[in-house]
Amino acid sequence: MGREPAKPKGRPVQAGTTLKKLLKELGVDFILKRHRLWTCWKNIVGEKIAAHTHPDFISGKSLFIIVDHPTWMHQLNFLKEQLISNINREIDTQPISEIRFRLGILPDRTTPPPQKEKEILHISPEDHRQMEASLQKIASPDLRETVRRVILRDLATQGSR
Repeated sequence: MGREPAKPKGRPVQAGTTLKKLLKELGVDFILKRHRLWTCWKNIVGEKIAAHTHPDFISGKSLFIIVDHPTWMHQLNFLKEQLISNINREIDTQPISEIRFRLGILPDRTTPPPQKEKEILHISPEDHRQMEASLQKIASPDLRETVRRVILRDLATQGSR
């Protein structure tokens, strides 16, 4: 007697939905929400401010922002409360309560950051096809690329064991 094929349980779920649920269960979903700060910076602060600033990093509840000119840094100090409100509305998790500005050189937004030399990873064409099909269900291109790197890094780690 042969085994009966497993019957699907419920409707298929998008990979992005599953990933968000998993990250929430692990208690790290706030990382993805905070990542929106970088991808939506111009929408959060407006085009003029975005042209002179760049979010640098978050430490605890403090956001550190690079500003390209002392005059802008002075002006932004008057707008801190509004910026904090806009940021917290967008990231909707672990609110930012403080902003610290520092003078610096803004990253060049016209060219992509240099890529690290990629490890050569051999995965089967079928695994690659399945991975890419699952990734296409993630709406955000930035999130899709991040998840792709995580999967490939995990596969590389598994291969080195």
